[in-house]
Amino acid sequence: MGKHEKYVKDILKSIAKGKFVCSGNQIKVEYPAISARIDGVIENCCAIEIESRTAKQIRGALLDLTNHKLKKKLLIIIRTPSLSKRNIVEHCENILSNYLNKKNNQVVLLEGTGNNQKPKKDKIKIKNALSKLGCLSPK
Repeated sequence: MGKHEKYVKDILKSIAKGKFVCSGNQIKVEYPAISARIDGVIENCCAIEIESRTAKQIRGALLDLTNHKLKKKLLIIIRTPSLSKRNIVEHCENILSNYLNKKNNQVVLLEGTGNNQKPKKDKIKIKNALSKLGCLSPK
């Protein structure tokens, strides 16, 4: 697991406690000839992909996210030099909305990275997205 992915997964684990799963059958995406894996799920609620690559590579990840069996989707984008942040959130939201009900997807662009962590800001962003999706238990 890379620095960026570990950074985000640690935040997800702290927010969702034991409901965040990043291994096993729950993260599988089945296609006719192959299977793929997404980065994680909030059990019985939403599929999650974490991306820090180019826009073209993110679109490939959106395919796996869209085809995951859970109805709700969360795409978390990490800022990197190879990723132009210009309109990337809107771009991804539009793609998801073409295939899924808009109320069931969230796209988050983080402030921090694995190299330059900003956990307080990013935890708020991720928590807000999961709340909008209805994936966090009320306190």
